[in-house]
Amino acid sequence: MGLLRGFARFCAGLCVVVALVVLAVFAASNVAPVTLSLWPMPTALEAPVFVVAFGPFVLGALVGGLIVKTRALRD
Repeated sequence: MGLLRGFARFCAGLCVVVALVVLAVFAASNVAPVTLSLWPMPTALEAPVFVVAFGPFVLGALVGGLIVKTRALRD
């Protein structure tokens, strides 16, 4: 049983490393600025493409983690 668990951990770690490398290559190749115009407001933000692509995922993970943490502390 221990050998199988070790192999599963190795495979999971390998998948994480590959995903991080792919994300790093994507971020490094998409540094061109894009303009985001926030429709109801007359403002526009300029940010690199990778920030626009990864920003919502990071924000969602932070908000989700905060919700889980507050529910765990409440119980």
